[in-house]
Amino acid sequence: MSPSHYCALLPPSLHRHQQQAWQFAGRVYRAPGIEPCLLALQDQHGLSVNLTLCLLYSWWVGRAVDLIAGRYCLEQHGEELARFRAMRRGCKEQLSQLAYLGLLAQELQLEQALQGHLLSALLSGEHKVAADDALAEYLSVHRAQLEQLKNAALMTAV
Repeated sequence: MSPSHYCALLPPSLHRHQQQAWQFAGRVYRAPGIEPCLLALQDQHGLSVNLTLCLLYSWWVGRAVDLIAGRYCLEQHGEELARFRAMRRGCKEQLSQLAYLGLLAQELQLEQALQGHLLSALLSGEHKVAADDALAEYLSVHRAQLEQLKNAALMTAV
């Protein structure tokens, strides 16, 4: 499902949060040192960049979240993105630069759709806790990265 199609299914307030969260995620991801931090958490520790950014957004806007629902949503909807990413990485050397950039654009659309699913699950779940607590739990063994991410969010999202 395309991000725009998915957004049409969301209630207006959730749709607004999804758009704001996507813009927030882009700003934070581009902040100095954040991309390698998030990719290391993903590649070395199996954490989701999208879930981390959704939790960070929820913390920034002060919304309670359901991390259990977020993790379940990631299991349900994250596999398509993971398969696509693996395919893209596997054929990088065989494609022209233009074709590879096309795959990157498709991957970005999948990430945006996944983020919409995650945000919906996080904000509408039944077992909500403060986003700060959920973010700390998700990154529990990575406290240094947690502080780096929070600082980047505070500095870039204004």
